[in-house]
Amino acid sequence: MAPRDASKYNPDLAYGELRDGRAHTPWVVPPRGAPHWMIFWSPGPTYDFDGDGHPEPSTLWHGSMLEIWFSGGRQPSFSVLALNREPLPDDRWASWNGQIVYLAHDEQSHLHAFGFRPGEARHEIAAAACQLAAPGEVCATAAALPRSLPHTSFREAPQERAAAVLGAHPTRATCAQLDDAAKIQHARVIEHAMLRRLLGNEAIAPLAFTWGCVSHGEAPVVAHAELPSDAGAAELWTIRGGRPRFERAAHWQTPSVGAEFADIALASHGDLDGDGFDESIVAEATGTPLTARYSVTLAGARRALPSDVVVRGADGARDGIARLLPLCWPGAPGAPSAQVSPAACLPSAPANGRWPVAGEVEWDWEHEPPQILVWHGARFAPISASQLAAIVAETAAARAAQPRP
Repeated sequence: MAPRDASKYNPDLAYGELRDGRAHTPWVVPPRGAPHWMIFWSPGPTYDFDGDGHPEPSTLWHGSMLEIWFSGGRQPSFSVLALNREPLPDDRWASWNGQIVYLAHDEQSHLHAFGFRPGEARHEIAAAACQLAAPGEVCATAAALPRSLPHTSFREAPQERAAAVLGAHPTRATCAQLDDAAKIQHARVIEHAMLRRLLGNEAIAPLAFTWGCVSHGEAPVVAHAELPSDAGAAELWTIRGGRPRFERAAHWQTPSVGAEFADIALASHGDLDGDGFDESIVAEATGTPLTARYSVTLAGARRALPSDVVVRGADGARDGIARLLPLCWPGAPGAPSAQVSPAACLPSAPANGRWPVAGEVEWDWEHEPPQILVWHGARFAPISASQLAAIVAETAAARAAQPRP
């Protein structure tokens, strides 16, 4: 790989870098065959990043994503340099103890220092930041944590209100979390692998992680990448035995005719097996109209769910899952709503296991109660009629206070 004067190849200076009156863009020069231009990339600095005595070239995407071409690109290092949405003016390269480090400021303007090694994302060097801080700069006293997002569902407002009503029962269960050191270690592995997989559609901002609940030695993690043109990507990983394992990915583009939407989220969490520790529910949404597939890991296997609405203390010891009834609209304008059975109002699961993400929900649970399922060690089954009647009675006042369509 070598950067060349590319003015004779492409006069559009939106790509590459204008330096000394000449346009510089990176090109890949293979051992055989013609060189090809790395469109949208700019030449980055050439330093001895790993201190082996041999300088390595680098390339930059949107000034934020860095690829260092260790061993001629055979062991590249991929990292997002900025800790904020965009690099700050005082973020910079520096030399420390014979190696090259990158100095970046977090959201509190504290200074962090990062080093680089072949085949992995950047790693923080705590001692370097305070030694290299300029007058007036405050060095960080703790390592920079990965950007994190809370559990987030694809529910609309009525579904959120129903979920809040059913999840209001007090619980002693907790969503156990990985410690900060483990999150930093796993985020580096996931970031490097995800950025490498996204080559050709690179991230333009730091990745955002949703850390799932640790249950039975396992925790799901979802990483989100912001891509150009209002696009994005998500990857689901599982942490088990101290090692992250890639599961699957999803991508979406700016909504347009024919655009396919697909996303992955950790939607909610509940103590479904009654052991005192919550399990995270994975929601995979796609299509127009929107449908979602829900799953959770129980008894060492991933189990399909009909929704991500958690009912706290559904049968006393365990939380349950509610399958909410969509609102049954009248057959004609002004006509009363017809009495229908729950099975008629609630569509069956599609063959691919995806459920429609409904808007309005039925609040008349005295006549049209939701279906509530609990885990019985091998499968999910409905709670008893008496338990369902108790939940309906307990939530009567909260449901009556909800706005109606």
